[in-house]
Amino acid sequence: MKTKMKKHYNDIEVCNLTHSYNTNGKLVEIFREINIGFKKDSITSIIGPNGVGKTTLLNIIAGFIMPDTGNVRIRGVSSKEACKQKNIGFVSHDHGLLPWMNVFDNVLLSLTLNRKSNNHNVDEDESKVLQTLDQLGLVDWRYYFPHQLSKGMCQRVSLARALVLDDVILILDEPMANLDELTREKLRYDLLEIFSSNPRTVILVTHNITESIQLSDFVIVLSNQPAEIVKSFEINVSGKNNLDNVMLPTSVEFNSIINNIRDLLHEKNS
Repeated sequence: MKTKMKKHYNDIEVCNLTHSYNTNGKLVEIFREINIGFKKDSITSIIGPNGVGKTTLLNIIAGFIMPDTGNVRIRGVSSKEACKQKNIGFVSHDHGLLPWMNVFDNVLLSLTLNRKSNNHNVDEDESKVLQTLDQLGLVDWRYYFPHQLSKGMCQRVSLARALVLDDVILILDEPMANLDELTREKLRYDLLEIFSSNPRTVILVTHNITESIQLSDFVIVLSNQPAEIVKSFEINVSGKNNLDNVMLPTSVEFNSIINNIRDLLHEKNS
């Protein structure tokens, strides 16, 4: 089920990306000529062996790290300029909540800091925060502080800080890594419901193959270092957009994609 990533209507273009690290005086090549187009309002998962550099790739796309060669364009501008324009929402596996602020204020601060104009309505901002917290099952916890929450709940608040922002590209680095399996499944459903009603361009790194297929329109499989794109899958499983079915990945087609990705990971990690 191979597909080429379309180059039209892409929100993000990664072109000829090469990157390396100097480790103990030895140059280690991380990526080799990575080319990816991330289609507007689509969800793309990146999956690959442990330590291959998936987080580094996200940091380069977000403008936090400069690559050795190649470039990233986000909506026609460099990733650094996109950051200045407040067009990127980044969620890492470390929630990074401010411990002296409660849940509501942590999310409201994100909205305040990332506002693109000085025109705003306080009541509308607070209403938007409440709506986002409600979508993630957090509204009853809005006056709690991070130390009073589990790691999983803190991670949901971190997601809320990104989801509360309008018209931003979401870069998610294993955002559900600290959740138990049942909570993780529920959050997948919640995110699909949110993105169904409010489409976003999303890049997701995960180690969970099932999760990558359930959430994504595209799945990109990376090889071991130096990382290259092994294959891109377009996820077009029957009934995928039926939210009543996403919790039960039992179709033959669904499992065929899981097995294909698993085989590729075993092959490239052996």
